[in-house]
Amino acid sequence: MPNKKKNINLPKYVTYEKGRGYVHRSYVGYIAGKNKYGDRTKLGGDDATEAEIWIAYHKLEQQEAHTIGWLLEEFCQSAQFKANAKRTQKDRLGYVKQMSKFQPAFMDTKLHTVTKRVIRQYLDKYPAPITANRHISFLQTAWSWCEERHLIDPNPCIGVKPNRQESRTRYVYDNEYEEGLECAQKWQFIAMELAYWCRARRAEVLNMKYSEMVEGAVRVNRTKRSQSEYTVSQRISEIVEMSRSLPGYGVSDYIVRNRDGVQVTTSAWDSAGTRMKDRMKKKGYKTDWTIHDLKAKGLTDMENGWAGHRSKRAQAVYERLEKWVEPVYVHPKGHSHSGQASTH
Repeated sequence: MPNKKKNINLPKYVTYEKGRGYVHRSYVGYIAGKNKYGDRTKLGGDDATEAEIWIAYHKLEQQEAHTIGWLLEEFCQSAQFKANAKRTQKDRLGYVKQMSKFQPAFMDTKLHTVTKRVIRQYLDKYPAPITANRHISFLQTAWSWCEERHLIDPNPCIGVKPNRQESRTRYVYDNEYEEGLECAQKWQFIAMELAYWCRARRAEVLNMKYSEMVEGAVRVNRTKRSQSEYTVSQRISEIVEMSRSLPGYGVSDYIVRNRDGVQVTTSAWDSAGTRMKDRMKKKGYKTDWTIHDLKAKGLTDMENGWAGHRSKRAQAVYERLEKWVEPVYVHPKGHSHSGQASTH
């Protein structure tokens, strides 16, 4: 090969190697008295022109800058991300922190090197399988958003099976519920009752307000795209009246308030739940149920089960006991009124 071919104007860290063509090796640093370089990336063969090498180099530069961390950062600054509820945004940002803490190198992974196998390995290695599913689901959403706006490889998350998730079947029996209420502090007692009677999630309970009540009915602002509702009953009226004795009544609009008279936070809810279970254990009570199971109990106990779900499949997750069925047939299918087999 002519010398002039080897001595053309090359980008930084790009060299010509006989038998390989033009290759790029990133500078790693001065280690143990020697300059260290990364793996070779071929930019062109022996007959590559200067323009072709520079085009390949700029494309490589772009790929090197596009990491999983960069992708998630781009998405979290997008209008689509900010259109989510505040709680959802907080959860997703929490996923980014968890992913960074678990595998810092994962966040530095170049997008063009991420394959379905890489995603599968993450799902297999993360210690909490269901949380891992949520991480990858979020990554898939972010990747799809980014793919429409940047020149990156196709989404590798699509087609990867998530970890198997078993639906909870734990039903909280009345005596177990009473034991929990017995060990709860006052605001927690009120929150648990609202969760049961309104078939509500934690966030829905903590966001209930006096100003949104109508004729004694509590407004349940359903999350996760469920249909909101107003819930009214004699017991709910009693619970709301009880809440007026909590600190901060008349100052804070929230029905569930802590000892400082302000809205209870998620972390305070979790801490109170831990302390409640400690008290239950000392009394020999069962503690293998969660406060979130009270929503399922409420829906299961309710004669005309309803909790805002938009599909029967979603609602079925919260129905925890087998149904008693007494079939009543107006006209049994395939039989005549006289009981003789139909000829139709």
